[in-house]
Amino acid sequence: MATSNELPSEQHTNSLSDGLPAKRRNPMVRFTDELDFQLIEEAQPRNSFGEDYGEKTQARADVAAAVAVVVDGCLCRERCNQLLDAYQAKKKASERRSGPCEDYTPKDECLAEVLEMRKMEMLLKNDKKQQKDQQRQVDGQAIAMRTH
Repeated sequence: MATSNELPSEQHTNSLSDGLPAKRRNPMVRFTDELDFQLIEEAQPRNSFGEDYGEKTQARADVAAAVAVVVDGCLCRERCNQLLDAYQAKKKASERRSGPCEDYTPKDECLAEVLEMRKMEMLLKNDKKQQKDQQRQVDGQAIAMRTH
């Protein structure tokens, strides 16, 4: 039980102590335009979208290590996806209004390239899934033919 001369933070720590160290959260990071651009620049050559299962986490951790602030790979992935989704929405809105957008900034160019990598990886993933589904169907038909 906590005594009255302990600080509230000490009371909280003592009441939660079960022998394991408390998990510390990473400090909150406010992404600025400069930090967003740095994130996209680092994500572009590493292409975590094209990595195999299990290697994506390491690619994202490499991006996180290269960024100027302390973030983890998960936060980098989330922010990168947010930027790509926002860019894609902006691009669609611009094309609906007046055709293709002509004034690209370096950030827009990086976003366009990373977005293209993400689209290509999704297409490859869908192709692999279709091939597996077709193979399962063929295998199922072969098994059915043997049992009859």
